[in-house]
Amino acid sequence: MTNKSSTPTIAASVCLRVVPGVDVGRPIRAAVLSNPLGGFNQRRRNMDKVRRAVGAFSAPHIEVSAPADVFAAVRGLIDDGTELLVINGGDGTIQMALTALFSGEPFATSPLLAVVAGGTSNTIPGDIGWMKRPPEAIRTVLAAAQRGRLDGHLAERSVMRIESSRWTQPMCAMQFSAGAIYNAIKFAKSAVEGRGAHGQAGPAVTVAWFILNVITGRAKDLFPPLHLAGTIDGMALRGGEHLGIVATTLDHLFLGIRPFWGEGPGRVRYTALGYRPRHLLRALLPALRGEQGRFVTPANGYESRNAENLVLEIDGGFTLDGELFEAAPGTIVTVSAPVSAYFLRAGAP
Repeated sequence: MTNKSSTPTIAASVCLRVVPGVDVGRPIRAAVLSNPLGGFNQRRRNMDKVRRAVGAFSAPHIEVSAPADVFAAVRGLIDDGTELLVINGGDGTIQMALTALFSGEPFATSPLLAVVAGGTSNTIPGDIGWMKRPPEAIRTVLAAAQRGRLDGHLAERSVMRIESSRWTQPMCAMQFSAGAIYNAIKFAKSAVEGRGAHGQAGPAVTVAWFILNVITGRAKDLFPPLHLAGTIDGMALRGGEHLGIVATTLDHLFLGIRPFWGEGPGRVRYTALGYRPRHLLRALLPALRGEQGRFVTPANGYESRNAENLVLEIDGGFTLDGELFEAAPGTIVTVSAPVSAYFLRAGAP
């Protein structure tokens, strides 16, 4: 699988102009893309701190929030020769930037990405980015770029390409989910974050709320069943009623959970939870740690596989990196992972 952290490789050097640990003998052309509406950025004058951090350097700084504006900004920065793109926003902002990078005409060379935790849950920065506060992370990255030698290491992740029967153009993301996960994120955005729970507190409350309702048997009253059909690498999926499904190319999700125990070379990690999972109390912790314990079996309602291509017919909404999308019954969603992105991470591999 390409979901890994690594030192610079031949494959990476073909795609990138700059990699960590290599002195290029000149300042690296860096730029910062900020979403001022990100969960962290919009609180307590944090964007003012970000602006001061960027202002100490000569790097361009573009502030955008709408998908079309993010798309245009990213394409423009790369066309202008940006070698290192710092993305300061939430998972949704990163998703929009990845769509700009990989859904349209390909670039001759890919920029190195540094994602900082300017959002609310910050699942992607937690796996492949910088979890320092954005002003500090941005100063660290831009100072190294100015010296011409980036600290840290290279992390490679496959980027999912999501095509839907309701869109004319594909989108890119690191995580797709549907069913109860969609409803739980919807709950988090309205009830949890709306009451002031920020950062990892929001996902923690949401996970606890979700698990409690599943354990107590109230999930069926809160979460309508997800009716699923389709194929995984050309073979029929286990259909029927599900509580939820998730597909991702990340190593870890929010709070560090890793509910993937499937085998095989596929770049997309796919996990499905049946609508009435058996032995939940005994299976839950191993499943969240990515362990296929005695009770974590398809027969009990727990399925995990690595795949190259998913074709899903779903009857409800879904999420891409935490952003909500409505979907009518019979919506077809295709998930693949044809390209890789390269991320700058702090420290050793």
